[in-house]
Amino acid sequence: MVMPAVLLGGMLSIATPFVSESSAIAPLPEVNFLVQAPLDPETPPPLDPRDRLFLANITNPQDARNFLAQMRSAASDVDPLALAELVHYPFVTYDSGRPVKTYATSTDLLRDFEQIFTPRVITAMRDAQYSELFVNYQGAMISNGTVWFFQYSEGIKIKAINS
Repeated sequence: MVMPAVLLGGMLSIATPFVSESSAIAPLPEVNFLVQAPLDPETPPPLDPRDRLFLANITNPQDARNFLAQMRSAASDVDPLALAELVHYPFVTYDSGRPVKTYATSTDLLRDFEQIFTPRVITAMRDAQYSELFVNYQGAMISNGTVWFFQYSEGIKIKAINS
């Protein structure tokens, strides 16, 4: 059954069918839907979530793209030195949100490389795409939080790996 609709002051009002008092079915309430006006061509579109990189202290989106390209390359080659260079120190590893171990330098991290850069982490890094970033005040993340990165004074660096 098609219901008549009327636009009232920005609200779309859909009339409900008449139901008599003697009917066993209770009348349906009136339903209102907010009708949004089309965007003005002069108004910029809403921000893409990745445009919130400033929350992760990243001021230039191209820097994030470049970082992801470096990370993908290092992960594709499974290059321990290149991957260790992408990490911010001191670096803390986590398991289920609990800190496990702190690494002061890349030399320390390289001793446990295979425990930190597991096949799952390497795959997440290798497959990382800018279009799939999630960004909030804690940083930018890939692969449902497997790897988080942030803009530090020395550049964009990995701040956390959840293996």
